[in-house]
Amino acid sequence: MKQEYRDAWIEALRSGKYKQARSALRTNEGHCCLGVYAEVRGMTITKDGRNIEIDGEQAGYEPIEKEIGIELDIFWRKNDGAGVQGQQTFAQIADYIEEYVEIDDETA
Repeated sequence: MKQEYRDAWIEALRSGKYKQARSALRTNEGHCCLGVYAEVRGMTITKDGRNIEIDGEQAGYEPIEKEIGIELDIFWRKNDGAGVQGQQTFAQIADYIEEYVEIDDETA
């Protein structure tokens, strides 16, 4: 993923500006880690908080996956607690991104 996108995402996750929520990009309670990414990147999240919208059409999570450059399962598992480690905080997810998400300024 692009360095500037990665850095902005990590900063936002650690900022304390976003409250962590589960099961959707954005809920009344807050955002999942991918919802934070979408907000930082200026992507439009559908009213129900479950998809990205492009030109009035639902695009699912594909725009996020294209920019990050890897499958998104690991992030929703960490955010929602579906993995063996249980739910991780935004700070823990930011640490994971910093360590494991590769920089590729040619991506998206």
